[in-house]
Amino acid sequence: MLEHVQSLRIPTTVCTMYRPNFENPQQKEMSEPGLAALNDVIITEAIKVNKTLSIKTFSFDLLLVRYSCD
Repeated sequence: MLEHVQSLRIPTTVCTMYRPNFENPQQKEMSEPGLAALNDVIITEAIKVNKTLSIKTFSFDLLLVRYSCD
């Protein structure tokens, strides 16, 4: 998907997901492993696409929000 977006040559930001704000602390704790796994995939894919770019091609910005919304 990122390769397709890259081919459109429009400014794009790839963004991680923030921690859910569950009222139940156990629910919040249980969601952490899944959130970490999804964010790792987002970061890994953005980095893979950026590593294959030459100087003349479009690059993605990466916004890490996983800790900014606590």
